[in-house]
Amino acid sequence: MEQAILRRIHHLCILAALGAVGLLVTATILDGKKEWKQYQKSYRETLLKETDPQANPEFYGHVKGMKPEIRQIMVPEFDAVDRCVSCHMGIDDSLFVKAQQPLRTHPNLVLLKQHPVENYGCTICHKGQGLATTQKGAGHKTLDYLPDSMFAPALLEARCGFCHKDFRNIGTLKLADGQQLFQDMHCLGCHKLGGVGGTLGTDLSFFADKGPEMFDYTYVEGEKTKQNWVIEHFRNPYQITPGTSMRIYGFSNYDTEALTTYLLSLTKRTFSAQYQPAPSVVSR
Repeated sequence: MEQAILRRIHHLCILAALGAVGLLVTATILDGKKEWKQYQKSYRETLLKETDPQANPEFYGHVKGMKPEIRQIMVPEFDAVDRCVSCHMGIDDSLFVKAQQPLRTHPNLVLLKQHPVENYGCTICHKGQGLATTQKGAGHKTLDYLPDSMFAPALLEARCGFCHKDFRNIGTLKLADGQQLFQDMHCLGCHKLGGVGGTLGTDLSFFADKGPEMFDYTYVEGEKTKQNWVIEHFRNPYQITPGTSMRIYGFSNYDTEALTTYLLSLTKRTFSAQYQPAPSVVSR
């Protein structure tokens, strides 16, 4: 009897050991298939094909010795930790201008030169979940449970307004038009901005700093995001906020996006001198 019990325990130990080995092998295989590792592999292979080992042996050796690693940029000033460059390896390399995403070069290298990614990161301009290492987790596509989805391209100029206030001079025309429309529509008659304006409507002074959890998405027809809430509210305030005193103005799609862009730029954040843009010189 005792021998039978010992044999059974022995067999269970063997099965447990085999199971542990199986889990370890599975984990190793899955780890090797992680998105960012595959992208880094493609990046390395492309560089090796495009580099002449005879003409540039030092660089070729460097590329050949590249190992997969999480790359991140920390910008304490913006309270940002960005791992975006773990996938977007070719972001500042013109060799990848025609590559598939996420290896493709940034579409505006001049702008990137003015805002070096190693100094500014990515999320200060694009928003998103900088700590993520997957496309889904990074917020490229909207997820209801993820508050930091990337900004839609049509509203991206709002992020420029976090640092820059001379909207038209820096070429953010939609942002400038939104500010002008805000003034032309006399929005301060109901809303307060920077301590000035009415009290009938919501204080919009730091609208960009309001978290997405502060909005009611019950009547939002599209994606349940703060960006979309604002757009749909401008189109039909009664539908999004029943009982509101704000009327329907019949804004065009462009005007709706411009106003939304402007509201999403209103932040109380301030930045130290090293991140403050130099004043624009306007020729006369």
